[in-house]
Amino acid sequence: MVKISSIEKKDEYKEKLFSKLGEFRSICTIVEGKRDKIILEKLNFEKLFVLNDYKGLFDIAEKLKNKRVLILTDFDPEGEKIAIKLSSLLIKMNSNIRKNERNILRDLFFLNKLSTIEGLGNLLDKE
Repeated sequence: MVKISSIEKKDEYKEKLFSKLGEFRSICTIVEGKRDKIILEKLNFEKLFVLNDYKGLFDIAEKLKNKRVLILTDFDPEGEKIAIKLSSLLIKMNSNIRKNERNILRDLFFLNKLSTIEGLGNLLDKE
């Protein structure tokens, strides 16, 4: 039996994360801050919306009414609270929330020992 080294496993997790993120480049994606936006722009995300650019959650939900939306707030307790509130508002606005995709990404972030979107920068630097 061949043992898989922890380095190979880390590379596999990293590859899966970037591959999955690549599937969402053209979906309207909400992030918490400008640094998150900068990181995702490096990954060629096209439709990024920064929470701090709006007056509040309702304001951004109104902007994304009837759209497909990925809520990519951080996976820490505060980011999760924001995601839940935003999801509720966006559903009321007839937006198609990519909730399952967020859950998949959360798992991949954790496998890569990340909880913030900004943390992706550490993985990019290692490429």
